[in-house]
Amino acid sequence: MGIDVGTSNVKVVVMEKNSETALPRVVSTGLSASQGLRRGYIVSPAETANSIRDAVAQAKKAANLNIKNAFISIGGAGLQGVHSKGSVLVSRADHEISENDQKRSISQSEAQLNRNSSSYLLNREILHIFPVSYKIDGEPIMGDPVGMKGEKLETETFLITYPSQHLSNLIKSMELAGITIDDAIAKPWAMSHTLLNRQEKEVGSLLINIGGDTSTIIVFEEGVPISSEVFPFGSNHITYDIARGFQVPLQEAEELKLSYDSDSSIKRKLTNIIEPRLSDIFELVEAHLHKINRVGLLPAGIIITGGGANLPRIDEIAKKALSLPVQLCQPRFCEDPKFTVANPIWSVAAGVCLANLSGKENSERRGITSKSIGNGAKKVIFNWFKKLLP
Repeated sequence: MGIDVGTSNVKVVVMEKNSETALPRVVSTGLSASQGLRRGYIVSPAETANSIRDAVAQAKKAANLNIKNAFISIGGAGLQGVHSKGSVLVSRADHEISENDQKRSISQSEAQLNRNSSSYLLNREILHIFPVSYKIDGEPIMGDPVGMKGEKLETETFLITYPSQHLSNLIKSMELAGITIDDAIAKPWAMSHTLLNRQEKEVGSLLINIGGDTSTIIVFEEGVPISSEVFPFGSNHITYDIARGFQVPLQEAEELKLSYDSDSSIKRKLTNIIEPRLSDIFELVEAHLHKINRVGLLPAGIIITGGGANLPRIDEIAKKALSLPVQLCQPRFCEDPKFTVANPIWSVAAGVCLANLSGKENSERRGITSKSIGNGAKKVIFNWFKKLLP
């Protein structure tokens, strides 16, 4: 069972392995309106627990299963990506690089991050560490360094972190809802499992999830994530703009936003509200691509998902703003298009399941995952997440 707690909704997906096809099968889903969240942060764990309980109850009833354990996603405005580097001397006398050397080098990148910015991890937890590139004796190499020879191994890593307090609130909400957490995964990494195939990750792509209060991006190159960011704008802001522009209640504004089949005068007014706000979001995406020197350099282009992916003409607006190929994507399980959950709002919850159903292949793709536990939440989190430690 995968649980995605978003600002607008709590989504639950129950999946199982199919022994006949070796592909996963969606057993059931559950959906409830989110309570107790602001900008993706849980501000009232008790209220959020009620929403989680409702969505889980739907999924359990539909599946006719009594499920208490779950894999969860972690996201919101506090999710951050940061780069670091670590280096070690090769331990073997014959200078052959071992898996232990590789792990030590990756661990050193975390230590280096602490040395470079002693306060950065003071109130943050490391969710994932992805090795991005390697150097042996100062020379860049392609692929895995294990088995190669040299005196010094250097690793550049990409880390995804999250505020300790907000992680603690998410855990508390799950506990109050009667859920035992088996594993956790950052939302952008989770959604990549259902929305990107191997080729898209290799050649270069950007995946954007336009949620309620935030929009989250993750950039892939050579099979691994190289950057991620969360922007404080989502489809709810468009709803608010429509409510003000038409002077109607929020529920009616939401219906107007998604229908787009009104008469020509209303449609024109909607266009004048929706398109500028979407353009603002894609300007932030372009600024991020400038920052990482990837403008126009992602052959697989932009893949749009989340509830905001249902907005009219969003693909055309993105293509015009970013000058890259754009596609609207439904979840794809194991790269087989017939295994889909039709609406992109399910991509994160399904991705959390897939990341943990994929077994060995997935663990190799996701690199080495670690947890750095803050003092306040250490005792609570450690037992649940100890298997994420190297």
